[in-house]
Amino acid sequence: MNLVQSQSQFNNIFAPTQIGSQTNWKRISTWNYGQSGASYAAINTNNELYVWGVNYGSLPVHDSKSLSAWENGEEYGFVISSPTKVRPNESWDNITLGYKFGLGYATDGTFYSWGRNLSSQLGKGKPTTYETFSQPKIYLGKVTQITAGEQQAGIINQDGKMRMIGSNDQGQLGTGATNDNTPKELDWDDITGNIKEVKVTETETQIITDQNEIWAYGDNLYAQLGRGTRDTKAENFEAKKIDISGWSEVYAITEHVYAFKTDGTLWAWGKNKNFDLGLGFKSEFVATPTQVTGVNKSEMKDFSPVNGGFVYIKNNGELWGAGANFYTGSWFPLSSPRKIGRYSDWSHFHDFMNSELNILIEKTNGSIWGA
Repeated sequence: MNLVQSQSQFNNIFAPTQIGSQTNWKRISTWNYGQSGASYAAINTNNELYVWGVNYGSLPVHDSKSLSAWENGEEYGFVISSPTKVRPNESWDNITLGYKFGLGYATDGTFYSWGRNLSSQLGKGKPTTYETFSQPKIYLGKVTQITAGEQQAGIINQDGKMRMIGSNDQGQLGTGATNDNTPKELDWDDITGNIKEVKVTETETQIITDQNEIWAYGDNLYAQLGRGTRDTKAENFEAKKIDISGWSEVYAITEHVYAFKTDGTLWAWGKNKNFDLGLGFKSEFVATPTQVTGVNKSEMKDFSPVNGGFVYIKNNGELWGAGANFYTGSWFPLSSPRKIGRYSDWSHFHDFMNSELNILIEKTNGSIWGA
């Protein structure tokens, strides 16, 4: 079989499905780690919230049966078969889903939380089994970014400071907090500048500052902290700067990190068992940032990790990817970046980094497709 035939067959097996009929989505978040089926929440350009998928508590809607089950700590989910408008009295700006809980904020910066609260991840100061949709009685000012992990979350205020809440069993909060906590600001004197963005994964946290530095802490089982070692030392729970500087963006999904430098080059480190990092080789892990050849931010519209790899959209609308290849229905990994499918009208991705086997991608006409 020659290369042309291989690419042709490969193009034919990528068959995404359109989700709903609306074409005015602004932001979508999803979660399916540790559960059967995915949960989706989407905000449109009218600042309205729609949800669909399987709801195990991460979506801010319930019926009497599910509420009783969740308050008793039972595993229960129900299906919302199509995008359904919920919480119509709020004007939504952002939303993020975690494992059976969710966080969001309104266009005026008002902070909301709901769902499972066993690790105080809802910001109410004490653990509870389940909480319905509410506004925690804490002052955060105007929230500008939120990101949820399995049982923890990061919140960035307009002052450029970051607050962390939830489970701290592996030091992923970096605050020294117990599980009975409200959002606590990171106060490390070593971090210079303001925090631009935070990526909270299942067990570790990656931070990028306006000084173009990446700081990381938490689990380091696959050297995803970028410190040149793979270990489980207590010092991993303290934020440390990656030795290399000059970063512009960081993307993280559990055990894998991908980051762009200011010159547009892509670098990766962490788990690499099945060509996860797109470096052309596989290994147990890659301990330091290593450049991914042939990829530059200037040549793409959007980029996102997937579980075990990454995808990106070129300026010509083509979808490319490396590593895990589940979204085509074929399970052989791609050792280096390669074109995916025959379409060339892709626009950008929506948040699917908390999903195990899904991608969400928008076309230039505004329609949303999943695979």
